[in-house]
Order: sequence, then structure tokens, then C-alpha cells
Amino acid sequence: MSDLIHGDLNPKNILVFEANGHILPKLADFSFSFQDTKAAIKLPLTKDWNAPEVNKAYPDFTFEQAVKADIFSLGLIFAWLLSTVINGPLFDQSPSKNESEAQAKRTREAKISFAWSEQTKRIRIYGPEVLVKSDMFQSIGSCLGQLALERFTRFFMLALALDHKERSSNCSELLNALGQPR
Repeated sequence: MSDLIHGDLNPKNILVFEANGHILPKLADFSFSFQDTKAAIKLPLTKDWNAPEVNKAYPDFTFEQAVKADIFSLGLIFAWLLSTVINGPLFDQSPSKNESEAQAKRTREAKISFAWSEQTKRIRIYGPEVLVKSDMFQSIGSCLGQLALERFTRFFMLALALDHKERSSNCSELLNALGQPR
């Protein structure tokens, strides 16, 4: 287990840079981060990106519980990225003849936000199985091969377990699931 949590992992808190032809993600907004502590931790309610146990009824977490909530958020971010890569742009990128570029962008962002909100709601209710059994996810096997499908399945089962007691608390374990030993 790490001795630091972010506390509010979501795409808005990930900055992406390009350096020497490589994509370099960096975390931002550490206002909810904590180092290993015995004190109760309050996590923010960030719509669509929280673990199921992060809600108004349970505002205080131990450090270990907060780590597992971060892992769940990380799993959702990976699922979101994977769905974007596999599906490409989710909606038509061009504005209709009666809307400006800015209006088209707002409409597109609202549709994407709604679609993702529905997907995360299903993941929070039914667990990672709803993701790994989806047509989108199964297409990984045809695109990247059966081994990649098995690795991604293992990763999402560890990261998105509904019961926090079954969820991984170790990023090295998640990397190993993806075949990237650390």
C-alpha cells in the first residue's frame, strides 16, 4: 500500500503532456490528498468518479479505505480511456447548421457526460462484470488478442470490485495484472 492518496481522482485532475513523442500524464489538484494517517479522512463527492462507498452516508474513511476508493476511481478512469480509444469519438464532431462551434462543443460534452454517467451507474450497481461482458470490452480480444483481454479483465476485477474488502489496494498488483511487473 502506498503512503499517499490523491482523494479526488477524475479526468479533470489529470493533465496530459507530450514529451519526446510520449504521452505523459500528471496528477493535479492535491487538495484532498493525505499521507498515511490515523485520522478520519473526508473524501469529496465527485459525480461519476467515486467508489460506491463514497457517499453522504459514509463521510469518514480510514487511510486504507481511502486508498481503495482511489483505486476504484483509477479503474473508472482506465475504463473511460479504454472506451474512448475503442469507440473513438462518441458522437458526431461537426456542428449542425443551426448551431455554432461552441454550442456543438457544449452539446457533445453533455452527451458524453450523460453516456459516461449511465455507464458508471451500471458499474456501481452491477460491478465490473457489466464492463468486462460488454461488447465494447470484448472487442479488445479481436483488436489486441486474448491475452490482452484476460489482462484487462483481471485489472478491472481488482480495481472495480464493489466490495472494498475485495478491491486491490496496491498499484503494483494492478500493474502486474496488466502484465507490467513493478
